[in-house]
Amino acid sequence: EFVNLLPSLSKKEGALPTTTHLSADEMQLTTLHTFTMIMSCCVVAYLIANVGYHMSKAHTVHAAVLWVMVAAALDAGSSAFEILHLRLYDGNGVGLYFADALAAHLEALCDALLVLLLLTIGAGWTLPSDVVRVNPSESVVQKLVTDLAKPLTSFSGALNAGTLFALLIIALHVTLTQWGRTYNDDFESYHDFEHLPGKILMGFRIFCGFLLVICTVQTRNKCKLQHLQSFYVKVAFLGFAWFVSLPVLAWVCSVFVPFYLRHPAVFLGAAISQEASLILFGWLV
Repeated sequence: EFVNLLPSLSKKEGALPTTTHLSADEMQLTTLHTFTMIMSCCVVAYLIANVGYHMSKAHTVHAAVLWVMVAAALDAGSSAFEILHLRLYDGNGVGLYFADALAAHLEALCDALLVLLLLTIGAGWTLPSDVVRVNPSESVVQKLVTDLAKPLTSFSGALNAGTLFALLIIALHVTLTQWGRTYNDDFESYHDFEHLPGKILMGFRIFCGFLLVICTVQTRNKCKLQHLQSFYVKVAFLGFAWFVSLPVLAWVCSVFVPFYLRHPAVFLGAAISQEASLILFGWLV
């Protein structure tokens, strides 16, 4: 009698198909990744056109344009590899670990580049020397800010505080990504606030937010032009909001969002923040 009920139950309207291996919280991830991939590709296409225009007119292009282009390309590649993994996982229940891991690492590198870009802009990168005052007796923090304001010079010359800090940021993001996958090998484990590497990442984002404020205050105090001083106030406010948005989002979701929706909610918020920042940077540069 109970066996005869099974066919009718499985045919009820709204029942989940038995051919998918995706869990309920993973079913919408393919659509979300497709959207982020398209948006990031649009940013890359816009910046390629921007580079072509400036090269045809002035035969030069600012390094920040290429920086944002690489970050957007990494984000698009991350989404593409995660879509590949989800498609395969939907069919065979295994997926492709390499594609999933590569997607997480590409996303981490994109985050690292955006962190560095914000800090270097806050430290005064793109400002000519004639609009800033030079302080001959710099503190350790001021020396770091000065090095961050010259990222390309730092990488092309001898090691200094800015170079070491940039390498630390990249290495930390890559290490925390792989460490997080030892707890949970899903893509969204990179943004997990519950395990130790996730908590370290959230803490580091908050630290970088305060460092950005310090950088922008130092740069603002050295600026001679009034409109640049107000610009750096906006950079400090918006940049700090971006840095703390992920930790705040992760905490809110861990407290108020049901467990089975927690990771999709964090990833959705992180994806919106990431795409908004890429679009904003693409427009600014």
